[in-house]
Amino acid sequence: MINKVIKIRKFKKFDTETICTLIRDTYKKFNKNEGTKEAVKNYINHYDPKNIDIKELVKRFAGIPISFVAVDKDNIIGVIRGFENRIVNLFVNGKYHNNMIITIALLE
Repeated sequence: MINKVIKIRKFKKFDTETICTLIRDTYKKFNKNEGTKEAVKNYINHYDPKNIDIKELVKRFAGIPISFVAVDKDNIIGVIRGFENRIVNLFVNGKYHNNMIITIALLE
């Protein structure tokens, strides 16, 4: 197993495209059997920066009050977004699934 220190920081507007790509790619790979093919396609398209203007994606992300990203060096490898009582998104890059011990450093 690999031991890594992953930093957690608040979401910033300039993270939007990277996070949307992470959500899209991770959902395609690990959640493709979650619902009908049409529902999966709609979910993926909802976050696809190739299909939606980045300004619209930034606007969508601004509507969620709690948003953090997980960063390994300078690479965003995870995201959690939600409200006080509900998680909207929780995605981690597949390379970081089940193969390492993660130590989290929370940053302001």
